[in-house]
Amino acid sequence: MRRIIVPSLTAALVLAFSAVAAAEGNDAKQGGVVPLGATSVPEPVPAQTQTTTSGEATTTATATAPSGGKDEARLKAIRDRAAKMPATDREEIQKKLEGNIKDVDVEAVANGDATVADRFAAEFGVTSEALLAERTQYNVGWGEVMIAHTLLANAPSGTTIDQLYSLHADGMGWGQVAYGMGLRVGSVAAAVKTETMVARGTMKADGKPAKIGANTRVASAGGAHAAAGQTRAGAASSAAMGVGVKVTK
Repeated sequence: MRRIIVPSLTAALVLAFSAVAAAEGNDAKQGGVVPLGATSVPEPVPAQTQTTTSGEATTTATATAPSGGKDEARLKAIRDRAAKMPATDREEIQKKLEGNIKDVDVEAVANGDATVADRFAAEFGVTSEALLAERTQYNVGWGEVMIAHTLLANAPSGTTIDQLYSLHADGMGWGQVAYGMGLRVGSVAAAVKTETMVARGTMKADGKPAKIGANTRVASAGGAHAAAGQTRAGAASSAAMGVGVKVTK
């Protein structure tokens, strides 16, 4: 009888120890712990994953830096050119633009912000809600909103409305900002006069902001609109000089 029982007990004990060892091995794998005496080690994070993650971070930083650098370079170029604007030209254009600003603000008081916002929305391709928010954000009147968007429509590619307001907030007159972008001062006055008519409802908005010509002494500005705006600016200029121009609503 002993010869039968002993081998059976031995076999049972071997099976029990095997089961325990197997269970410990599974727990170690799940918990990331290597059991005593084991020769395997946890698999390291693949180098490719680490490289990819690091590469993405590097790529992001590299892609962001040049954009900011370009913006700063653009603004610096505008400031540098604006500083060279003749004082007489600066004073003359400032006086004309202030007159247009006053006319637009008076119109807004007489007929309401919503009316002027709707007219500019149709002219500049921006929602009236966005224009109302912009006016509040930058604490400017409707006349200045009109000038900012007229300049933006003729500004070099990549220029933003934020940058224009920033330049103006730094103490530059709108005429200086235009000069710094390489726009012809006389053409600025005519274009703004056109958009003043749109604001007052004496000229219908057509979604084509008046074109401003480039200053031949400075590199031509990009993003300017074509002949339709030029014609309207010419009409405004003629009206400003007292030449009879028939304008229909």
